[in-house]
Amino acid sequence: MSRVTNSYDETGTYVNSNGQAVPLFVDAPGVIQHDAAYNASFNARGNLTGVTQYSVVSGAIAGSRIIKRIGYDIDEKVN
Repeated sequence: MSRVTNSYDETGTYVNSNGQAVPLFVDAPGVIQHDAAYNASFNARGNLTGVTQYSVVSGAIAGSRIIKRIGYDIDEKVN
């Protein structure tokens, strides 16, 4: 049996499949028709940033693995 949790609007970095540290949220100044008030400091956007799968044995969590990480810019485009 397994359990899955979704994480939203995380900040910081993650390591991608190429071994590079990638920010989860990136400022992208100069976006046309973008309200400058919604810059990188406004990170409550409801974007899915991580999916974690847990192994459940006899009702207890026996292990976990991150199965997906997603980064965004301020225009909500996937990095």
